[in-house]
Amino acid sequence: MKTGLEGAPITYTVQKELLRQAYRHQPGSIMVAIAAATGVSLLAHHAGLPSIWIWFAFMAIMSLIRMFAHLRFVRLGLMRCEDPVPDAWRIWIAVTQVASGVLWGLLAVVWSTQMHGEVRYATLIVLSALAGGATGVLAPLRTPARLFIGLVLLPPAVIFFLQPPTDPVLGFLAVVFFCVMIFAHHNNHLAMREALLLRAENSGLIDRLVRRTRESEALNHNLEEIVLARTSALEQMSQTDTLTGLPNRRWLLRELEARRGGEEPLVVMLLDLVRFKQINNRLGHEAGDIVLSAVAERIRVVLAPGQAVARWGGDEFVLLTFGADMGAKQLLQSIRKSLAVPIEVCGELQQIDIRAGVAVEGLHGDSGSELLGAADLALTELKRLGRGYFLFYRKELASRQRRRMDLAFDVLSAGDNNELRLAYQPVVSVKDGRVESLEALLRWSHPRFGNVPPEEFIPLVEESAAINTLGAWVLNRACSDAMRWQAGEGRLPGVAVNVSVIQLRDPLFVQRVADILSQTGLPPSRLDLEVTETVFEPDNAERISLSLAALSAMGIHIHVDDFGTGYSSLSRLHALPIDAIKIDRSFVAGLDTGATAIIEGAILIARRFGLTTIAEGVETLSQAAALHRLGVDRLQGYFICHPQAAARLMPVAPDWLELPGSLLVGAPQEN
Repeated sequence: MKTGLEGAPITYTVQKELLRQAYRHQPGSIMVAIAAATGVSLLAHHAGLPSIWIWFAFMAIMSLIRMFAHLRFVRLGLMRCEDPVPDAWRIWIAVTQVASGVLWGLLAVVWSTQMHGEVRYATLIVLSALAGGATGVLAPLRTPARLFIGLVLLPPAVIFFLQPPTDPVLGFLAVVFFCVMIFAHHNNHLAMREALLLRAENSGLIDRLVRRTRESEALNHNLEEIVLARTSALEQMSQTDTLTGLPNRRWLLRELEARRGGEEPLVVMLLDLVRFKQINNRLGHEAGDIVLSAVAERIRVVLAPGQAVARWGGDEFVLLTFGADMGAKQLLQSIRKSLAVPIEVCGELQQIDIRAGVAVEGLHGDSGSELLGAADLALTELKRLGRGYFLFYRKELASRQRRRMDLAFDVLSAGDNNELRLAYQPVVSVKDGRVESLEALLRWSHPRFGNVPPEEFIPLVEESAAINTLGAWVLNRACSDAMRWQAGEGRLPGVAVNVSVIQLRDPLFVQRVADILSQTGLPPSRLDLEVTETVFEPDNAERISLSLAALSAMGIHIHVDDFGTGYSSLSRLHALPIDAIKIDRSFVAGLDTGATAIIEGAILIARRFGLTTIAEGVETLSQAAALHRLGVDRLQGYFICHPQAAARLMPVAPDWLELPGSLLVGAPQEN
């Protein structure tokens, strides 16, 4: 395609100029239309058609509208402006031009049959003259002009041929005039378009020649310095992160190779920001960019000579330093200290912290890629552990990472391969020893790794899209099993199922639970859903509150698992439809070492809000007795019963209660 000034398509420039030419011709076109309409109306009036003045009024109104639009176009400066003409003006001129043609066609259809002799000939002459004028006046327009010519000449041609009194001669002349005018308009349009195209090409050539001449003169003036400056700027841009201004990944990979093999070992630290994803999701990516820029600046300030930082990508940064382990730790402590002052983002103060995986040259790798890989593995393990802010690479991390990758892949098909099963552990009432519910615990028997602990594979499931599918499978199986349980003393226990915050955030989760209850026939009152304290986090508040409220309205019981170990909020505890809290096993295990006060506090909170308390991890008689004295409502743990794949209930009396009750028995216990 030919191009004009600044590389813009010339066809577009010509189209823009054609439209302006059409508006320049508007005043003359309007005056001709008014004159022709006046003449035809006078002829028709003398021929005894006074109603013609109604048509004339419409034509006058249309002409005034066209004139007003033309004046508006001129006032806006669009006749000389180099910017594109708005689409509204393109549509407007086409619509008004066609509307004018419709009025002329209407004249032929309605009144031509009532015109006779000289009046009909005179009217045809006027219409032919209008069409002839349109070939020139409307030459800038293609489709609207041809529609106008057709609307002016074809209706009378049809009338003259078909409507009595017929006049084939006039009809034939009208058709001939139409063909001639269309051909003439086509030639005029092409001629004008080619002239404008040639002018645009010449203008573009002149502008390019002038610009290139000036550029050549500028380049000839101290050309060597210009080339060096541009080369340096491009090199700098290619190695700089545009958001933070830090060196980027490309610079880092070069720098790693340049710094290796020095007198002191190179230390590589891969950093990421704690809870950055929550800030990004809640406040938006612009807020995230503000945080990244602020963190980058604070890191840059604390660096000593010889140390460097680069942005690796996302919320990850890479630090380069030299020296022993303590030097890396001191640098990380300095960065954390600089980040101790909250960062203001969108009117909120955000507390930012870091964690880092550390690798040392010679100990954990020799090449830059090996050191980065080792630091990445250390950071991944640190995230998995969920505690601490730095971790040095260890050789076993590589094999552990391979195992995690294998498990993350295999868990997607574990259900289809019949590798998953459920075990149940009862929750008994302290008051009468009855089994109130049985908690469904997911077990995975891997064909290569054997029994995989839930605390190892459940986080992998939550990181993938499989959590909703696997969660639905567990819930469906648990509800189906519960329907087959037998009652002890005429009372059926409930079934408790753990659900993830990710499931609760799914808008389809509530309906999925309702469908499973309907399919299995389990009453909602026999289902306990156990959630972790992450439901109290502000980031999860709105969506999870809706899900929990809907579940509670169905009659399902909501229990908070591992209470006291996470993000507790008394206000949220009161606001959410919680029925029970489960005191974490770590507090039960610490009864002899000062955890009694924590348990007493949890019981007091629960009673204040009318909640049931459940102690999990009860393993000894002394723990059970102590919890009984403290006022815990229900107990769960190995002292009561190990998890097992049981399918029936039998009455059993716990010795320490000396009350009749029922405990789960059946299949052999699994450790």
